[in-house]
Amino acid sequence: MPEPVALGDIARQIKGEGLDSVRQALRACLARMPQWTERSLRTLAEVRYASHGTMRPEAVALREAFDQAATGRTPAAADRLQRQVLAGALDENQFVLKPVGGVAPAQIKATAVQAREAAEFLSAEYGDGVNLVLGVKAMLEEVVWGDEERSDVPSGPGSGWAATPGS
Repeated sequence: MPEPVALGDIARQIKGEGLDSVRQALRACLARMPQWTERSLRTLAEVRYASHGTMRPEAVALREAFDQAATGRTPAAADRLQRQVLAGALDENQFVLKPVGGVAPAQIKATAVQAREAAEFLSAEYGDGVNLVLGVKAMLEEVVWGDEERSDVPSGPGSGWAATPGS
């Protein structure tokens, strides 16, 4: 087996030697043979990284916004992201319109919106509380419990339900 050396050297040494040479080199690496680790450490010691950061501005802005949001400063987080997105858009298209004072973020409560939509639907569908109770009772009476094959046949008011009508 060739003596453990830097990867480029290994590739040159085992070129054309066949799969057994590759296996031997892998075994030496995985077994952390002293010659291998010593040579590897010397090779890695010579590695130099870029002196300046290579982080994209979008990634930095996202991290800063995340940190701000995590500490409860959501308006500042939204502003940071908005400024970065706008800067990126302006780099791509100088005619992008931008609001003078920015846009204030508003938190939307999904449950409130869903409740309002449900109330509007039920009011339109049933008109009043009595008709709503009667409509729900009628749907429940039409359900055929335990009949899996018929469970996807819609029927009656609120026909989007997976209830099964009686026969």
